[in-house]
Amino acid sequence: MSKQMEQLFDDIRKSDTLIDDKDIDKINKNASFEPWKRIYWYYKDDLDYFINDVGIERANETIYDWKNELHSGVCVPLDGVANNGYELQWNDMLIVEDSYPTEKESPCAGWTSISTILCNKELVEIFGEQ
Repeated sequence: MSKQMEQLFDDIRKSDTLIDDKDIDKINKNASFEPWKRIYWYYKDDLDYFINDVGIERANETIYDWKNELHSGVCVPLDGVANNGYELQWNDMLIVEDSYPTEKESPCAGWTSISTILCNKELVEIFGEQ
């Protein structure tokens, strides 16, 4: 197994100990971790870019209007997790990130755990479809 995959599964196993209440507050109430459901997230520098360079506030827009230009990925259940299509627990899934902010060139899909996203101190919010 590659180092990246080993780290991914290690992060998933440790997710309960890595996430605290401050991290959980970054999850928007409409974010649903259902199998194959898309979620979006952005960091402080992404928000600064959309406010200062794109001018979303001047145009009476919100960051949600630009969701297709943010980080996003699909919730994928881990092998052997029974869920019947209902919401997944953090340690029962991984995220396949397949969309990155517009300033990145030639991105490729990446696999990550929700705890890795939540534990990033620069994270502003995770949200689902608006």
